[in-house]
Amino acid sequence: MAISLTAAGLTTETQTAIRAALVASIRANDSTLEGLQFSPGTFDGALADVWAERESAIQEAIAALYAAQGVDAEGAALDRVASTFGFARRSATRSTVTVTLTNNGAGAITVPAGTQFERTSTGDVFALDASSGSIAPAGTANVACTAVVAGATPVPVTMTLEWVTAGYANVAISNASAGVQGLDDETDAAFRARVLLSRAALGGSTVDALYSALIALDGMTAARVVENTTIATGVSS
Repeated sequence: MAISLTAAGLTTETQTAIRAALVASIRANDSTLEGLQFSPGTFDGALADVWAERESAIQEAIAALYAAQGVDAEGAALDRVASTFGFARRSATRSTVTVTLTNNGAGAITVPAGTQFERTSTGDVFALDASSGSIAPAGTANVACTAVVAGATPVPVTMTLEWVTAGYANVAISNASAGVQGLDDETDAAFRARVLLSRAALGGSTVDALYSALIALDGMTAARVVENTTIATGVSS
């Protein structure tokens, strides 16, 4: 296992593991070196010890530098550390959907803003963003709605919906189109990864730098940068 940096944090190796990997690599890359003796007390073994010690020192230095950034923190501690670099954890957003109200009653009816309904299969509650206005008998009205609870509430097409607020039994409610799903609170792992990648913006035109520039744009929730490692240019579908 080599030293690695992921969204979960920095992982380093022990000096013993480094020495074992060095010896294995030497023997795997040149079969003529299989006869070398790396046991303690031998010349080759002493060289392996020196290499492993130096590699371990480098990894320890990297670990110390990483720890100084404070990104290994969790929860509120991570929020405080990230704030010193100008980053804030992304809060959950609410799902939205547009519903069609159909008046099956004998008289005109108005459904006011804030009136609530739920998806029967999940119990997720939504509220009308605005009044439906007066709906004539057999008439319809399209109204934008927002989930009451923030988070990644699914909003598929043609949900089975029913009123939570009493008094609208004669008004059918449906959604002909899928809504826009909200986002959950940003996890420690996702927040830590965003901070690390965004700080790579200092690199200029690297993949990480381009990613950080995109993800920093207002309203941007996800981005992907693909590096062209060939000499060919152009766009393919």
